[in-house]
Amino acid sequence: RPSRMFKLLVLLGAAGLLHAAYSASEHRDYLKVAHEEFTSLPVDIAFECLVSLGLALFGTVMWNADFKDIHWTSTYKDKTFDQISTRSSFYRFQHRGRTLKA
Repeated sequence: RPSRMFKLLVLLGAAGLLHAAYSASEHRDYLKVAHEEFTSLPVDIAFECLVSLGLALFGTVMWNADFKDIHWTSTYKDKTFDQISTRSSFYRFQHRGRTLKA
């Protein structure tokens, strides 16, 4: 079942994001103890954050990947023009056309 793999990717991505947040907090605490100024996150923490975010997003998108084709021809190939353009909310029978016709 492919959905189990994608659920695992979401779980790994979320765990990676939590670990990256904890690592960033620990790095910040280390800089305070060492009396150093914070300039930016180390590259390994930023890389871990981006990879984890990518895993989580990919897993989320593919979890329920029941995508439809975006071409209009596949959606409307079995319908006539009258079936496509029916907008019952725009039908108004109480209008001034009746008085103009009379």
